[in-house]
Amino acid sequence: MLWMRVVFVIFVASIFARADTVVVTVPGDPSRGRVTLDGRERDWAVKAGQLTMTARGDRRAISIREGEPFAVGSTTFVVRRRANRLVFAPHEGVVTDRAWSESLAAARRVRVAKDAPPPVVVRRAAREAARRLACESNPEDIEHALLLGLAAGSWSDPEFLGRLGRLRAAPAIAKLRRWLEHEQAEVRRAAARVLAAIPGGVSDALLYRAAAREKDEATRTVLRDVTTNRVDPARLAALRATAMRGDLDKRRRAASALGQFARRHPAARDIVGELLRRRDEATAILLLDTVRASRDHAWPPLLAPALRHADWRVRVAAIEACARVRVLGSIRLLVERVTREKGATVRRALGRALHTLTHLQLGTHKKLWKKWWAERGDGFLVPASPPSQKVAPKDGARRTVARFFGVAIEGRHVVFVVDRSASMMSPSPGGGSRWDRALKEMRIAIEAMDAKTSVNVVLFSSDVWVWRKTPVRASSGMWRRLAPELAKRGPRGGTWLFDGLKAALQLEGVEAIYLLSDGEPSGGRFTQADRILEELRTLNQIRRAQIHCVAVGLKSKLLRELAAGTGGTYTEKR
Repeated sequence: MLWMRVVFVIFVASIFARADTVVVTVPGDPSRGRVTLDGRERDWAVKAGQLTMTARGDRRAISIREGEPFAVGSTTFVVRRRANRLVFAPHEGVVTDRAWSESLAAARRVRVAKDAPPPVVVRRAAREAARRLACESNPEDIEHALLLGLAAGSWSDPEFLGRLGRLRAAPAIAKLRRWLEHEQAEVRRAAARVLAAIPGGVSDALLYRAAAREKDEATRTVLRDVTTNRVDPARLAALRATAMRGDLDKRRRAASALGQFARRHPAARDIVGELLRRRDEATAILLLDTVRASRDHAWPPLLAPALRHADWRVRVAAIEACARVRVLGSIRLLVERVTREKGATVRRALGRALHTLTHLQLGTHKKLWKKWWAERGDGFLVPASPPSQKVAPKDGARRTVARFFGVAIEGRHVVFVVDRSASMMSPSPGGGSRWDRALKEMRIAIEAMDAKTSVNVVLFSSDVWVWRKTPVRASSGMWRRLAPELAKRGPRGGTWLFDGLKAALQLEGVEAIYLLSDGEPSGGRFTQADRILEELRTLNQIRRAQIHCVAVGLKSKLLRELAAGTGGTYTEKR
C-alpha cells in the first residue's frame, strides 16, 4: 500500500519548555503519515500540494499551507518542504492565545507576590512574552515582559534578550527610553539592556547621559557596559573612520574597540578584514595587536593578507597574531611564509610563532617545515597552550658574524644605545673601564657587519646624545668618523634609560636596538620599571623594533622583561 512507503525521521523532545523540529521524509506525492506534536499523535496527508492534519480520535482536520504558522496545543508550528522532506518546526514569531494567557497569568501572580509560580514557569512565560513582543511590538505589553524577565532573572538569557532585541515599534521603544528614569533601579537596568540590544533603539549619547546622572552603582555599571559592548552599523562606521586617520591614541582606541567587537560580531570582523587588506601600516599593526588568544577558525583568513604585506613590521605583527590564534589554519599560513620570507627579523618571528603553536624545535628550516606539514600537518592537533619554555630558532634565520657582547647583530638598521653614566668608569674584569669595554665591543661589531647594514649610536646619562639623524652604512671608515665623537663624551651623570631608548625609537627605520647599561634608571622622564615598560610598549607598537639588552655588573629584571617583550635577547656580563 502507498502509506507503507513513507519513511519517518523524527526528532521529538518535550514541548513543555520548547518544541523541537520534526522532519518527515516524503518519498512521493500524495503521501500520508503520522507525527507526534505537542504530546499527541496526529495523522497528516499531502494531496495536490495541500497538507491536512487530524488528531487521532478527532474528525476535524486542519488545513495547512506551506510557510504559514499553525497552532497545535500550546505551541505554534510552521511547515516547509525541503527536497523530499516535510519539516515541522516551532514558529518563533507567533504566540498562541493559550500561551499568552498562561504568560499573563504568571505575570499577575508575580506582580502580587502571591502563590508565585515555579521559576521554570516564570522563565517560560518570560520567553513567551518576549516572543510575542518581537512579533507585535505592543507597547502596553512591555511592562508585562520586563516584569517577567526581572522575576525570572532572564537578563543573562541570550534567547530572551535576543527576542526583545527584535522590537521595532516606535511607541514600545519610546516607553523603554522613558524607563531609563524609572524609580526602580532594576527596571532602569532592564530597560538599558533591552534598548542596547535593539539596533537604533538608543544612542550612545543617551546612555552616557543616563550613566552620568545614575546614582545606583550597579545600574551605572550596566549602563557603561552596554554602551561599550553594543554594536550598530553607525558605530562601526565611526570606529572604522577613526582607526584610519587622525591622532594615534584615538586610532589605537578605535582599533581596540573594533578588535573586541570582532570577537563576537561578524560585521565588525568584516571591517577588520577590510582594513587589514589596505596599505596603511599603522592601522594594520594596531588592529593585529588586538587579536587575542583564541581557537577561532575565522581569524586565519583575515590575517592572511597582512602576512603578505610589503612592510616587514606588519608581517611581524601578523605572525605574532597567528601565534595567539591556536588553530591549524594559523600553522598552515606560517609554514607557507617560512618557505618565502628572507628577512632575518621576520624569519626569527616565524620561528618563535611556529614553536609556540606546535612545540616543535625545527627553527626556520624551510625543508623541515615543508616535510613535516606534508606528512603530519592536516591531522596535527594544536596544543591548548604555548610551551612552558621558550627557545630561539635553531638556525636563527640568516645571521651575520657580527656580535655585540656575544649577541648576534640582526636587522638592516641597527642602533646602539649605550649608558655613559658615571658608574661606567668602574673597572672591567678584562682591564680598563666598562666604558672602554663598551667602545671596544661596538668597534668589533661595526667592523664585522656587512656593507648593507646601517648603524646609528645613542648615548645617555643625565642627557641624551644622538650621533646622526639618519643611519650610516657600517664600515671601518664609519668607525673612524664615530670614534672621535665618542671620545669627547666620557662617562658622567645619572642613568636616563627611558630617554635614551625613546630617542632611539624615534630614529628613521630602526629595526634592532642594542642596549647596554650597568645600573637601574635614576632620572629622566620615568624611573619606575612598570611605567618604562608601558611607555616603551606604546612607542614601539608601530616600529616593531627588537630591543636586545646587555646588563653589565648587575641582574636587571627591567632589561630582561624589555628584551622578552620585544623578541630580543637578554644577557649579563661582569
